[in-house]
Amino acid sequence: MSAQKIAQKIRIFLAVLSLLLFSAGLSFAADYTITASATDATEGNQVVFNVHLDQAVQTGDRLHVTWTTSGGSATAGSDFSAGSNRLTFSVGDQDQTIHVNTTNDTIVEDDETIIFTLSNAGYDFGTGTITIGSPATGTITDDHDSATVSVTATAQAQEPGTNGQFTVTQTNPSSTDTVISYTVTGTAVQGTDYTALSGSVTIPAGQTSATIDIAVIDDDHVEADESVSVTLSAISGDADISIDTNQNSATVTITDNDTATLSINDVTAPEGGG
Repeated sequence: MSAQKIAQKIRIFLAVLSLLLFSAGLSFAADYTITASATDATEGNQVVFNVHLDQAVQTGDRLHVTWTTSGGSATAGSDFSAGSNRLTFSVGDQDQTIHVNTTNDTIVEDDETIIFTLSNAGYDFGTGTITIGSPATGTITDDHDSATVSVTATAQAQEPGTNGQFTVTQTNPSSTDTVISYTVTGTAVQGTDYTALSGSVTIPAGQTSATIDIAVIDDDHVEADESVSVTLSAISGDADISIDTNQNSATVTITDNDTATLSINDVTAPEGGG
């Protein structure tokens, strides 16, 4: 007979013996402490929680405890699969594991945590005291998702009232706001040819773009078309987000709509200059 079959028969014997002792009102009245620990995982893999008894379940006892997962900094449903269930420890048991699925996404984010809590411990067979330890914290390690930020001119401008626009695009969303600073150059004058720009734009958390509007100020000057150039210069946000150096600048042209005419009036003068 194999060792596995022998161990199985022993477990069955101990379980039957526990039931008989319980039915007879007998118990060793063992006390237990139940604790939980976590094995972290990279996103897309399973965070494993181990539920541990300070001693194997004694003959005559059977225990139960409820486990629940909840979000620490991680969000249930989008970052991991939340759950709750009851564990049973029979004679000889000392450890059980719970595997929690995590989501492999492309969001640029920090490592996030899952809280694993034990509650409602009790005896099915036996008597004694069960002490529950503190919740365990499992960490979902970000797999180094990154993003780049670029700018394009998505609308050209024209007097008297057609506004221009730049669009700043981030290749992947972030879990936090991304603030992009930019410099402004060109032949058009801020405050004279168009409303002055702030010098920064924010892509909100979870989004991938934001716009910079060029609000034209109409005038009656006859002038050449003028330009507004924006160059991305710095980022405040997740450290894994950077500026795309191949597409960090764009130009909007403000087309002038004014014209002028030159007229010459006839002049009559007497002959001889008199």
